[in-house]
Amino acid sequence: MAAGIFSLPINLPGTSFYRGIKAAHSIRKKLLGIIRQRKMDLVEKKSCHADDLSSYLLTVPDDGGKFMSELETADKIWGSIIGSQDSTTTAITFVMKYLAEFPDIYDEVLKETKEHCRKENSWGAAKLERPTEHEIYWTPNTTHKNPEYFPQPEKFDPSRSEGTGSIPYAYVPFGRGPRICPGKDIARLVILVFIYNVVGKFRWEKLIPDENTVVVPVPLPAKGLPIRLYPH
Repeated sequence: MAAGIFSLPINLPGTSFYRGIKAAHSIRKKLLGIIRQRKMDLVEKKSCHADDLSSYLLTVPDDGGKFMSELETADKIWGSIIGSQDSTTTAITFVMKYLAEFPDIYDEVLKETKEHCRKENSWGAAKLERPTEHEIYWTPNTTHKNPEYFPQPEKFDPSRSEGTGSIPYAYVPFGRGPRICPGKDIARLVILVFIYNVVGKFRWEKLIPDENTVVVPVPLPAKGLPIRLYPH
């Protein structure tokens, strides 16, 4: 393709783009039904979920006193759902990569998988221990790659999160405070469910042992991490 030239997706039946748009419309329709029911529950004081995202969006106006429409609310909720997809798929990909490279850690994960169908805070962030206020520019590498908080930060070591884990705000993959990722709970649940199922059923090996990592814009294996699965 010549420099400076780009193509736009064409919404034709049978294409992936068409199927994606159709799926989005279907999901939005279901969300609208949920939102309308939630509005009725709030008006009639039947709702017991006053602090959830949909209730918040429906009951809190903007600075000008305007409330979101049902469609705007549906789009916001849909955005919070799909917003976790890149981070979720990246996390799952690298868990698969590292578990293939470290069979001893894989064995520990398999052992835990057999003992517990779900363990609180597995693969997750450390709990907030005290409220803190900051007004700084920050990126995860500020602490995630800092040997003061994580000895040998380049080493894959899930045991770091055992016990009390790191100090507050040292490990914050989902952010903290008012800008914390709204999709964090969905992302963590998806990762847990995927890892529980795949580890419980398979062992695997990488087909490209020395595959490089590229950033496009999130880190990903350059060749897509092809693997070979071996059922238990």
